[in-house]
Amino acid sequence: MRRQILFGILIIFVLISFNSLLSKQSYNEINYFIKSLSYKDDLRDVSILNINSSYYVIANLVNDKNFIVSKISYDGKTVSAYKISYNEGLIINSAIKDTKNNIVYLGNTNTGKLVIINNVWNKLLYFENGLIAKSILAIPEGYLILAKLNTNDSLILFFINNEGDIIWSKVIKTDYKIEPIKIINSYDNSFVLISNLENKGILITRITNEGNIVWSKLLIAPQIKANSLINARDKGYIIIGNSDNEGFIIKISNEGELISAYKIYPRIKLSDIITSVNNGYIISGLYNDYFNNYALIILLDNEFNIVKSFFLNLVNSVFNKVISSEFSYVFLGNKKDSKTNLLIMKIDKGFSVFLSYIKQVNLETSKEVMTTLSLELSVKTANLATLNIDVTKESLNLNEITIQSTNIDPAVTTITVRISPVTTVTNTITPIYNFTVTQTVSKTTVITYVLNETVIKQERTAVFEPLTTTTTEIIQDLPLSLTLLLVLFIISLGIILAFFRPFKY
Repeated sequence: MRRQILFGILIIFVLISFNSLLSKQSYNEINYFIKSLSYKDDLRDVSILNINSSYYVIANLVNDKNFIVSKISYDGKTVSAYKISYNEGLIINSAIKDTKNNIVYLGNTNTGKLVIINNVWNKLLYFENGLIAKSILAIPEGYLILAKLNTNDSLILFFINNEGDIIWSKVIKTDYKIEPIKIINSYDNSFVLISNLENKGILITRITNEGNIVWSKLLIAPQIKANSLINARDKGYIIIGNSDNEGFIIKISNEGELISAYKIYPRIKLSDIITSVNNGYIISGLYNDYFNNYALIILLDNEFNIVKSFFLNLVNSVFNKVISSEFSYVFLGNKKDSKTNLLIMKIDKGFSVFLSYIKQVNLETSKEVMTTLSLELSVKTANLATLNIDVTKESLNLNEITIQSTNIDPAVTTITVRISPVTTVTNTITPIYNFTVTQTVSKTTVITYVLNETVIKQERTAVFEPLTTTTTEIIQDLPLSLTLLLVLFIISLGIILAFFRPFKY
C-alpha cells in the first residue's frame, strides 16, 4: 500500500514537472531579470543603451575618476566590461547611441577639458574659461553638445559634424547662475533645451538648427529643479523635476506656454521619463518610507493620472534611467550596500513579473499653478573652434603643422596641441607641444603653427583596459529553468524505477 501511495505521489510530481516544461517555456525565454553589477570601486550610473540585442551600461568610477562600459546580454549576463581611463581623469556626464549605432561619450577631465569619444575619433575641446559637459544629442548630420562655462552664468552650444569638426558654436548668457540639463530634438527642424536658473525656476529655450534662439521662457518655480525633458505625445514638451520631497510633471506647448503642472507626492524623487508603448508615460525615481529609499516606478496616462505606482523592495536603491526595449522596459540605477553598485531591472511591459518583489505605493497628485514669462537672452558666437586641437596624422613634420579651423580669434597667439598616435596603444606616451600662431585667416581657416623646440609635458592617451566586474543575480522570480526541470524529471523517474515492484494482491 505504501509503495502504491509513493508511486502515485511521484507520478503526480513527474506530471507537474513535465507540465512546467511545456507550459512555461515561452515565459522563461523572455529573460526578465533584476541584477546588480559591482566593481572594486563605487559605481555611479550614467546611461543604458540598447544596441544590437545587447544592453550597454555606462558608469563612472567614483574614486578612480574614470569610467567603465559593460555589455550585458538580453538575459542579464555580463558579456564584456572595460575601463576607459585617461591620466587626467575622465568623468562621463552623458552617453548616447548615434544614428549609426555608435556609442558617443561626453564628459570632462579633472582639469576641466571637455572630451568627446566615439568609435572613430576623440576630441578634446578647450575654452579659456573652461567647459563643463552636460548633454549630447545625435542627429544625422552630427552632434549637438550642451555645456556650461565655468563662470556659471552662460550656456555654450556647439554643433560638430560626423568627422568631429565644429560647424558652429554659440554662447547664451543669462544674468543668473545656470545649470543646463538636457537638449532634445523638437519639431520643424529645431531643438529644445532646459536649464535650472538658481532661485528663479526652469529655463526652456528653443533654438534653430543654426543655434539661433526662437523663444526662451522662464517657468517661475524657484523650488523646483528640472531633471529630464521629452517630447509630448502631441506637440509640446514634458518636463519632470523635484522639490525637497515632491515630484513635478509639467507640460509645455510647442511655443513655450504652460499647459499644465502636477505635483506627485509624498516623499519621492523623479529621475527620468519616457513615453510608454501604449499610452501615457513611464517615470523612474525613488520613494522614501521615512526610513529607507526604494527604487520607484510610476505609470501615468496621457492626462498625468497615476495608473500604477510601485517600488522595488530593495533597501537603498534608486532607478535613475529607463529605456524601452522589445517586450520590456529596462531600468538602471544604484543600490548601496558596503559600496555603491549598479542596479539593472528588465521587466515586461505589462509589469506582471516580480510580483512578490514590487510593492504598491499610494501616491497622490494635485494640480499646481505656475506662470511663465519670456526671457531675452544674449547670444554670441564662441571662439571655440580655434581650441579644437586634436591632431592625428600618419606622418608629421614636427617643424610645421597646419590645422583647419573656423571662427579664428586673432587674439589667440599660443595654443597647446596634443599629437595623438594613429593607433592607441596601452601606455603610449603622447607628447604635448607649445605652438605659436604665425598666420590667421578668418572664416575659411587655415592656420599654420610653428613648433617650439621645448616639450611642455607628456601625457598618456586614453586607454581602453579590460576589467573584471561581478554581476549578481538579486532576484529570479521566473519559473524554474528548463534544465532544472529536466533534472527533476530524470531524478523522479529514477526514484520510481528504483521503488517500483509488481504489486501483489
